[in-house]
Amino acid sequence: MNQTLQNLSDQEIQAAIRHSETIGKFHDYLKSNNRFPHSGQLKVIRAFFRDKKRMVFAMCGRKWGKSECILYIAWRYAIENPGANVYIIAPTKKHGKDLYWVNKRLQSYGCKEFISEERDSEISLVFNIKNQNDIPSRIFVEGSENYNSLRGINPDLVIYDEGRDHQAEFDIEVMRPNLAAKNASLVVISTPPDSECHYIEMMKEWLLAVENKDPSYFFISAPSSDNPIIDKIWLEKEKARLYSTGQGAVYEREYNAKYVPGGAS
Repeated sequence: MNQTLQNLSDQEIQAAIRHSETIGKFHDYLKSNNRFPHSGQLKVIRAFFRDKKRMVFAMCGRKWGKSECILYIAWRYAIENPGANVYIIAPTKKHGKDLYWVNKRLQSYGCKEFISEERDSEISLVFNIKNQNDIPSRIFVEGSENYNSLRGINPDLVIYDEGRDHQAEFDIEVMRPNLAAKNASLVVISTPPDSECHYIEMMKEWLLAVENKDPSYFFISAPSSDNPIIDKIWLEKEKARLYSTGQGAVYEREYNAKYVPGGAS
């Protein structure tokens, strides 16, 4: 018997088996709906779940699949952590609602049998995932614009969607302090901006932490070409077009996921 299993009680072994079966069912559902993460997304996902990186920063190109990666992380974390509170924070609540809720993209991402409740209100967007222990986890979709309404929440995981558009006050004064109570994780996924802003200060924070070998931090620059559905010939033509018109910086930023200030090269 595996040495790790030998050290577990029968109850712990059964829980591990149920966990494996649940995640297997989740993955089978994603594969059957052509939504299983591609290899580029898996680099971010493995850093978070396998390598236990608590602070993850992914600077991504257009059409890399940011929203799908966010959905995977949110759903899997909610399934694996009974009673967890997961917050997806878009730049505005309307943006988050349009991107994830109105079109049922969030609710339909995983197996319907996992969902125990859906509630839609002007205050919060939330549904509960029913896991094997019948302790509901919740995924909220919120916006960073009315950040005072988020003071004092106790998240287990926070995901910044398009973090480049989040205000400094939201991150520094509201959400970072909210992480403290549960030593919560923070995942930042965004296309890079075209000028200095708080997002760039965050990027520098992550790069310094990685350089200093802080084991909780992970940084990746993920180009659009990671996504297998993107036509690589089209990308090359777009690169040539933008560079020929003096807009190479736009290509590097929008498709190569590099921070290059300004609109032209």
